[in-house]
Amino acid sequence: MFHPRRSLQDLVDGELSDRRRSVVEHHLQVCDTCSNDVRGLREHKGTLLGLGSPSPDPEFQRRLLSTGPGPSTGSAPDRPGLQPDRAATIASPKPSRRLRLVAAAGGSAVLAAAVLTGAYVVGSGSDPAAGAEAGSTTPRAGWEETFRGTPAALDADQVEVLRTQGWSCPGLTTLGLTLRSAEGLTIDGLPTLELVLEHDGDRVTVYEQRAVDGRRRTPPTNAVTGRTVAEDGFEHVGGLQQDLWVHSGEPWTVVLRSSSATYTVVSELPPADMPRTLQQLVTTEYAQLPTVAQPRNGSTIDRIMRGLSIMVHPQDP
Repeated sequence: MFHPRRSLQDLVDGELSDRRRSVVEHHLQVCDTCSNDVRGLREHKGTLLGLGSPSPDPEFQRRLLSTGPGPSTGSAPDRPGLQPDRAATIASPKPSRRLRLVAAAGGSAVLAAAVLTGAYVVGSGSDPAAGAEAGSTTPRAGWEETFRGTPAALDADQVEVLRTQGWSCPGLTTLGLTLRSAEGLTIDGLPTLELVLEHDGDRVTVYEQRAVDGRRRTPPTNAVTGRTVAEDGFEHVGGLQQDLWVHSGEPWTVVLRSSSATYTVVSELPPADMPRTLQQLVTTEYAQLPTVAQPRNGSTIDRIMRGLSIMVHPQDP
């Protein structure tokens, strides 16, 4: 039986079309697993809506909002599949505005984005090894079957083929984004999918890189430049697992690493959309995992709620 995991969160948020909602609701009538998942999502959403504004631990908040060193201004290394204009996006960033915005607005969108993003990481725990194994073999096979040689432009049908063979290909449709272009690249020796998404003049570019034969870069690569997040001056948002790096500015950039993939997101959307963007990435990744490899640590909302609890009471067990 096919399980429409990609659509469950959208159903709870009321963002499905009438036709798609009817299909999903019909499935819920015959599938106890998905029905229970939706019930849990609705309960968590109700709990979140009922929460007051938490007061994060001051030291933890300082770490989230601290200004890190700027990225290297040198030219990006010559990497296969990497175009110079992409490297320029991160090589000459605008000055950080986070502390200035927080000082001016207190409970600003940037603070909310930083806290919720940090909560997601802190509540994450460890990803299952089974997911890593699944992500390191099947996607590479799909990559080689779809096209040969990079860089290579992809059409919508080829993107769908990659999805069926293990790639996430996140469309971020709940943010109102539509796919404008897709390209296959090789960056730092890793197969990389570039998706350019747009909405009302705002552009979001998502790079999806998959580990091959268990090889992962530590620290991970910023797919825009081909350099590591350390070389580009990204700020690590601490937690139980070091899988999130943030670079402030316009556009803002996030590198998110799961057990089987690394995503680089370059977004012109407001910083307040950062948590929702990451949620969609993780939801899409989760939908690609086999049933036996589903994360043991719960949904994205579970992780954010656990993370908020740890942030407010960091010394509690």
